[in-house]
Amino acid sequence: MSRQTELFCQTGSVATENVFLPEMTSPPKRILANFADAEDLSTTYGIGRYWSEENKIMAKVIYIDADDNRTEVEIEPGESIMSLAINNMVEGILGDCGGAMACATCHCYLSAEYADKFAPIGDMETEMLEVALGRQSNSRLSCQLVLTADMEDVEVRLPAEQS
Repeated sequence: MSRQTELFCQTGSVATENVFLPEMTSPPKRILANFADAEDLSTTYGIGRYWSEENKIMAKVIYIDADDNRTEVEIEPGESIMSLAINNMVEGILGDCGGAMACATCHCYLSAEYADKFAPIGDMETEMLEVALGRQSNSRLSCQLVLTADMEDVEVRLPAEQS
């Protein structure tokens, strides 16, 4: 299927061309397309579940370090906040155990406004957080915070001890 469209890459460059969209279950990573008929594409290509209906862009995880530096990464449904950070080289989340909940090096702070978007904290996670440096009442292990396709932007703060 060819379609005249504008592609907006992360670099901010714009190119207009005919684009071939093969059968796929998700859009190409790191490319956002501004389609006039995004709903039509969502039913054909499954793109809609990754897009915010309001502004047709992908939701992000916003990592905020102890110095208030922000790193934004597009949500990848099914990944944890920890794996997304590691795959995108976000500083402040180490994930030494690879997400096996055997360390607390993916410790983060999740505000109450985002807490209900994730599974509640379990006993094993609570026990592991006992060894986390800088633990607070809103501490979570980011390996246990799994992202879903219907999420909007999510902010997590990273402890100074992991910087």
